[in-house]
Amino acid sequence: MQSVPRKQRIAVYAAVTALVVLLDQLAKVAAVRWLAGEAPRLWLGGSFRLQYVENRGAFLSLGAALPEAARTGIFVVAVLAVLILISIYILSGAQVARGELWAASLFTSGGVGNLIDRVLLGYVRDFANIGIGPVRTGVFNLADVAITAGAIVLLIHLFRSRSGG
Repeated sequence: MQSVPRKQRIAVYAAVTALVVLLDQLAKVAAVRWLAGEAPRLWLGGSFRLQYVENRGAFLSLGAALPEAARTGIFVVAVLAVLILISIYILSGAQVARGELWAASLFTSGGVGNLIDRVLLGYVRDFANIGIGPVRTGVFNLADVAITAGAIVLLIHLFRSRSGG
């Protein structure tokens, strides 16, 4: 594993996080402006759908029915704690591989994007959905895409590091 130098880590982590959070928040503002209160907009025979949803839960609205205090504890306090731990690992770790850096940058940026919504609004603004017929994703946003991409990058990194690549 070739470690990324600390200064480079800080620059990449800060730049990716800032860029993804900015794009996520701009997309959410656009979704509110152009999609809220409107019928879903369909493309590619309905395979890609834009529709505005206010999600008080997590993925697929899991936890949306929990009391507000429980949602705050899980989706704000616990997420913030995880983001802080990821940041400490990346920024102060002695050895951090490129894959770990990119995965952490994407996880953090997605987490911060959704955390901003939860803290300021009490819910996350979602607006995109893909699928064919009844097989569809949940409604998601760019922060969710970043988190998913981070998971994929981490899996690739883990497989490569196990195989010696």
